[in-house]
Amino acid sequence: MGQGNFIVITPEKVADHLERLVGDPAELREQLEATVLSRLQQAEITARFGAVLFRRVRDKQLYLPSGWPTWWAFCAYFSPQEPERIDIFIRALEVLESRGEKRDFGEPEARELAGHGGDRRSEQARVDQPSPRRLKYGETSEYLEARLRRSHPEVAEAYDRGEFKSLKAAAREAGIVKDPDPFRELKRWWGRASDHDRMRFEDFIEQWHREDEEVA
Repeated sequence: MGQGNFIVITPEKVADHLERLVGDPAELREQLEATVLSRLQQAEITARFGAVLFRRVRDKQLYLPSGWPTWWAFCAYFSPQEPERIDIFIRALEVLESRGEKRDFGEPEARELAGHGGDRRSEQARVDQPSPRRLKYGETSEYLEARLRRSHPEVAEAYDRGEFKSLKAAAREAGIVKDPDPFRELKRWWGRASDHDRMRFEDFIEQWHREDEEVA
């Protein structure tokens, strides 16, 4: 195989791809979840790829169209025990870049480089934010109403006239809130499941097929 046939996956290319999905919030969110979770799982040994990607998500605010109203809410969703963890990787990356170094690093070194702290730009945001549970995707009325009035003013006017039973019903009419897609949910949870959980699920499917055949 010639050298020209190899495709090099870089964090910049992945980030570019995510930016192109801004017009499809559901797909953007699904790919953000898969990518961010994967990079956090590998961060103990190799964190630079994730750090470059996380910084682009923060700087381009790709978390907003995906349903996270703030950067802090995004970080808390993926790292509820330590939301600062994502900022630590970004800060470590920027420390190395300031030294002219483009090498990889793991999480232990990232914490040393960042001084065991997060990106200073997020510290005030951390103080200002309510609990992560309240900021879960699709739950905050402030987020739904702001997006409804910005992107779908005609539906917002109908909501003001009392034509919808609730704000969420209006957001669903506008396409901001979508009912969960079972197939997407299955794929998402399959990607997050352990090998043991996958084996249990495969046993469940096999048993389900046997019972279905017996009924038939």
